[in-house]
Amino acid sequence: MLKSELENRLSFILAWGALAVTILITDRISTDPVNVSKMLLLSVVGFSVLPVLLIQRRELISYSKLVVIAISSFVFLTLVSIFTSNNTFERGLYGAFSRNTGLVTYASLAFIFLGATLISLDESFQKVIKALFLAGTINVIYSLIVASGNDFISWSNPYNAIVGTFGNPNFISGFMGIFFTLLAVQVMNQSNASKARLFIFALLPLVAFTIYLTKSLQGIMVALFGSFLAIYFFIRSKEGCLRASQVYLVGLAGTGIIALAGVLNKGPLSSLLYSYTVDLRGEYWKAGINMGMDKPLFGLGIDSYGTGYRTYRELSATIAPGLGVGTDTAHNVYIDIFAGLGFPGLITYLIINGFVLFVSIKYLKTNKAFDGRFLTLFLCWAAYQLQSIVSINQIGLAVWGWLLGGLVIAYTRSHSKELLIDHKKNSNTQLKKKLYKVQEKQLLDASTSLKILGGALIGLLVALPPFLMDAKMRNYFSGNSGQIDAALSLAQSWPVDNNRLNKIIMSLASNNQNEEARKIALFATEKFPNDYVSWWALDQLTRDGIPEKEAIRVKLHEIDPFNPAYFEK
Repeated sequence: MLKSELENRLSFILAWGALAVTILITDRISTDPVNVSKMLLLSVVGFSVLPVLLIQRRELISYSKLVVIAISSFVFLTLVSIFTSNNTFERGLYGAFSRNTGLVTYASLAFIFLGATLISLDESFQKVIKALFLAGTINVIYSLIVASGNDFISWSNPYNAIVGTFGNPNFISGFMGIFFTLLAVQVMNQSNASKARLFIFALLPLVAFTIYLTKSLQGIMVALFGSFLAIYFFIRSKEGCLRASQVYLVGLAGTGIIALAGVLNKGPLSSLLYSYTVDLRGEYWKAGINMGMDKPLFGLGIDSYGTGYRTYRELSATIAPGLGVGTDTAHNVYIDIFAGLGFPGLITYLIINGFVLFVSIKYLKTNKAFDGRFLTLFLCWAAYQLQSIVSINQIGLAVWGWLLGGLVIAYTRSHSKELLIDHKKNSNTQLKKKLYKVQEKQLLDASTSLKILGGALIGLLVALPPFLMDAKMRNYFSGNSGQIDAALSLAQSWPVDNNRLNKIIMSLASNNQNEEARKIALFATEKFPNDYVSWWALDQLTRDGIPEKEAIRVKLHEIDPFNPAYFEK
């Protein structure tokens, strides 16, 4: 068990670190104000937890050996995929531009998950719940400000909908669904003061309105899923209502099946729930599955879906979403992992989440009371899992999914013995709280503090290069566009990124600097041999009639086999 001062420090890092990752936006600093900065801060948070894991390694293994093995295997497979992928080392390390779900991100999430499993005190669990509540409240306030026409962030928003601190309506919608779930549980939690429950209840319409402003179905589905399950556990907790809760659950399952059919454009709810984007996601899923089946052992490489999409898409995808449409994600976290890491990566990820579900069900079977703290952790985690089936592992969302998963394991372990304790012994809770507050004031020893600080510094240094390059990219397009020396230096600077290269190529070509643009296009195709845009740019910049032209078109056909523009003539 962690010493109180160490747990206090760990819970502080986890709770407020996750909050900071969620709300961080580097406006007017980088071209991508959301993802690359969130990865940077996530790395600081994750690596600051690493020293605690090393200090508590024996307890960590004794607590959850299976989870430690699964998590370690997942991170190791992510590392291996970097070297087996056709993409550059830095693509595997930092992930695709505007996604940034590479090794650094997944290693940081893994450290956060494992750190969360060490938590044992109720105050620590409550601290994380408060941080999630605050993250949701901040996003509601910001979204309402944007809806009033007073957005203070300078980014370009092409969606005609609010994007929150996530940069995309689907992501803020999914997060609001998770937040709605948290509020629903807290409203039903009778251990909360009446005034607090009334205040929380008053927030529900504002969250629902925020979901409406996203114009995304994700938030509605996630909110209904989480809140309806919360109602089930509330009914089940009432004496004499077991049969009623069972009937409710059966009805809820039936409604869920009808709703799922509606989403798939079948049944009576299809006109309300079906969206054209469902068909698009189906094509993205099929492409991702094809990638994993073709590379079953190691996958294409973590976060390499974008460079493989055109090669592995079905013929039907050339109709919808369209021949010229590309994507860098399967819009399903499980399929993304399968595409990037193959069967071993998918299996380890399933084991991690399967274990969280297993201990949760085991706990719920033996505890019929409405445990508001546990249900908040579990149902918000389950809501994240639902969202991850139809969306992207956006860092601001993923940090909560992994953190809550670890906390669920920790809670079921630390509270399992309490199920056998009578109410008299539970009366010692207040004494424990007072003791904790006294212990909380104790300072962490200098050696451990320095180790945590050192871990944070390592995390900063590891994840800083892509952030600095993105900031330089913004500066280039702000005032140096067209300058050859600046373009060449920026294009070839480490870490190399195909998106940055392609933007510079287009910038030079638009300024009639075709020869320089072609040089960078050649460099881009060498670094990213399966990147369609780089080869397309090279094709456009290469004159007809020279031998290289035919070879380029052969390569384009290999990358995009269903594109008639590159069929043999």
